[in-house]
Amino acid sequence: NIGLLSLLPPNPSPDATNWRIDVLHAIACYVLCGHGGAKASTTQQESGVNWIFPGYVDLADGGAASKLSRVVEEAKDANVADLLKASTSHGLRVGASDEMVYHYLLSVFAAISRGGWDCKADSMLFHYLTADSSIDQAGKALANWHDPRMHVSAPTLDAFRTSENEHIVEAFCRELLGTSCIPNVNTEMKAVRDVLVASLLRFYDDIMEADRDSLVIRKIQAAALRTRMIKLDELRQWGLLVKNRFLVANAQNLGNNGGTDAERFSTALTALQECCAQMSAQLVRSESNQRQLLVGQNKMAAQLDRMESNQGSILKNQQNMEDWMDTSTHFPAQLSPLKRKTSSMDSPPKKAAAGNAPDDASATTKKAKAAAAGNALEETMSTKAVVKWRECGQWTCDALIEELLKSNMDVNSVHFIPLNASDDSRTKKGTVRKKRLNARNVFKELFALANDEQKGYFDPKNLPSGDLSVERNKWLLEMKNVVEGLAILLAKHQIRTILEAEGNLNEQSFKKKFNSTTLKVGRLGNLMGEALTAVNKANEKK
Repeated sequence: NIGLLSLLPPNPSPDATNWRIDVLHAIACYVLCGHGGAKASTTQQESGVNWIFPGYVDLADGGAASKLSRVVEEAKDANVADLLKASTSHGLRVGASDEMVYHYLLSVFAAISRGGWDCKADSMLFHYLTADSSIDQAGKALANWHDPRMHVSAPTLDAFRTSENEHIVEAFCRELLGTSCIPNVNTEMKAVRDVLVASLLRFYDDIMEADRDSLVIRKIQAAALRTRMIKLDELRQWGLLVKNRFLVANAQNLGNNGGTDAERFSTALTALQECCAQMSAQLVRSESNQRQLLVGQNKMAAQLDRMESNQGSILKNQQNMEDWMDTSTHFPAQLSPLKRKTSSMDSPPKKAAAGNAPDDASATTKKAKAAAAGNALEETMSTKAVVKWRECGQWTCDALIEELLKSNMDVNSVHFIPLNASDDSRTKKGTVRKKRLNARNVFKELFALANDEQKGYFDPKNLPSGDLSVERNKWLLEMKNVVEGLAILLAKHQIRTILEAEGNLNEQSFKKKFNSTTLKVGRLGNLMGEALTAVNKANEKK
């Protein structure tokens, strides 16, 4: 019963070194890759119980041995390495009994209790002597620990979990075991779930070395990718930290019962030295990365200073250009107010003198130049009616990028989406301009979060031609997946900035704000404004 853990031995101990016989790792692999299910029980007390191994529930005497014998036979037929042809389930039981009985630090009561043998007489007294702690000690002896009487610490996610990455680790755990056969795995069974995930990470490198294409590895990597926040290299780093924490916590109990105290201490010392060497190397890499980040931050700060110094003149020029473009829609292209002083439209036409009639060739040339200028301006202004910017606040980010790609628009251009001629009221102009600039800010932030490969999906030159081509549709679908991930990352970054500035960053507040945030262009733009306001207020308080 996974809810009560009555199916497992009391306090199942992790194996000291070997992933192949580690109880916790075996259960984690089964839960990750197997198929659990509800199993009706014969007793009222166990009604509605969900068993990890439903096939072993309510077996008759000897049923478990027969079932295990069939498993051993199937393994031998599959030529499993290091499995002798004469191996049987009974032989495994005898070998385990020998290992327990000849362990000089384990009492015979613990070995008998773990084996499940009943005494023919004085059974109640023997029951009192063989408490759960004796079964636990025998399990530690089988798990290759030196002293089964000592406490053994299970692998833990706290080896790498911090307040900064706690939401990422939680997302990974939910993706990994959220659909498993364990009920309430993310609530009251969360502690059990964390131990199982830590066991999988502890032996991640070992499984990769044995078979990097195994189902376990593919499940773990797929869960990491679905979070859109974890790189595959981080899984190996997490596993190394879990393994090092496990070795440090249990260093004095390493080494089986076959060695001397001197050999055991030597094993523990070697393990600790390896941990220290790995942590030192990690520290060196972290310091190098930190120096690179500082250099990058200094460059960004200098760039921001230059941008701020030019911001005033840029905004002024932009406003002048927008005012001209708004006004220019009321006049013919060849009479643009940009250079317009007087024209024949402002005064009555004068009669031409008889001797001063205009030359036909000269008139034709002037008309051609005027037409060319009108066409150029019309081409520039044509982007006004391509996109309905009043509705862009309700778009998803990938819809925004798709519109910009198909329309071949440059968000950095001063001609970025001028107003329609019909939008000449101040209220409408202000609304459209605000939404247009909001969309520009979201586009730039998404582009900044993208890596070099992902930035290609923001360039109209990479959009395949042909509106109905298979290649184009496939490319747009890939773009959508990339942009959706960047939108999630953008929302989380802005929410973290807001909560940090307000001094209210914790798991509960982060989840509450993130779950209430829609990944639409308008909401993300407002979120960026909230983050900037929160940071400014925090700086003012300082």
